[in-house]
Amino acid sequence: MLYLIHIKLKIMIHAKKSLKIFFISVLLVLLSCSESENLQKNAHVSNQVVNKSDFKHTARRTYSKTISDFEKDKRIYQLDSILKVMEPYDINKDRKLLDEHYIALHNVSHDLYLDYGQIEMMEYARKLSNTSPKGACCKLTDKGTVDWSCCGFWGRILAAIGSIGCPEPTSLDKETRDKQAESYYLCVQESVCKSC
Repeated sequence: MLYLIHIKLKIMIHAKKSLKIFFISVLLVLLSCSESENLQKNAHVSNQVVNKSDFKHTARRTYSKTISDFEKDKRIYQLDSILKVMEPYDINKDRKLLDEHYIALHNVSHDLYLDYGQIEMMEYARKLSNTSPKGACCKLTDKGTVDWSCCGFWGRILAAIGSIGCPEPTSLDKETRDKQAESYYLCVQESVCKSC
């Protein structure tokens, strides 16, 4: 009898994990479909990880979009959705998913950057957040991931935009990539610390 209960519990746990993986996959598909739609509208935006030097090429451009456009831009809500999905992840168990989500976060941020400019986005997000940074979230979580818990909606957006300059992991060597990932997460956490 006890053995049957144990088997049923294992099946339930496995079903929950499968369901979670299914929903994450659906979210990633939705995000990629939305990203594809944006890419069709903006053929100049690459679906690959964007190089940091690409941000410098448009730095002196004049942007015609306003704070009202920024506030209503659906890509802002994509950023927030990506961040919310990542919250429960553990660096040791979910590294691949974390990396995929940070690449998606980076690509959506870059797409916004091309339309608004980083300085303008930072100013808009600061105005919309209507709060001043308290510096409360300055350490990674116990799971080794970025702690976004003290950020409100616009604080998360401000921190995500502020982390555009953080160097992503690029090494194919696992050990080197893990070190680069840790540096990247610390850089993003520093942006959170300054923004929330």
